[in-house]
Amino acid sequence: MKGLDSLIRIAKWRVDEARRNLAELDRLAEGLRDRLCALDEEVARERTVAAADPEAARSFAGYRAAAAVRRGRLKESLADLETRHAAMQEQLNDAYGELKRYEIAARDKARREALAVRRAEQAGLDEIGLRVHRAASG
Repeated sequence: MKGLDSLIRIAKWRVDEARRNLAELDRLAEGLRDRLCALDEEVARERTVAAADPEAARSFAGYRAAAAVRRGRLKESLADLETRHAAMQEQLNDAYGELKRYEIAARDKARREALAVRRAEQAGLDEIGLRVHRAASG
């Protein structure tokens, strides 16, 4: 049983590690989404300023191009994180499946051992019963 207990402990650690990694990827993705929203808001503010000020309007085209490049990079990073998230989710599923297999094996082994103990106890009681019966009838 010690071998299974060790395997269960390792499998639980892998599941926890995969969950922590998924949570970290989620935090990173949320940060990128926040940065995308902030960039969109910044572009909207700059557009409003450019519409009101002819001097600012001349530099707005360059700003908008740079913002588009930043937006593209943020979207690429977000797509990369989503790919990594899917792979990590698969690792979590595998680790969880492995943990469940070990837990089921440990439960089945414990049941078999308990059944063997009950059978041995019953055999002992049967032997005592036979002795008592033989002594009483003999």
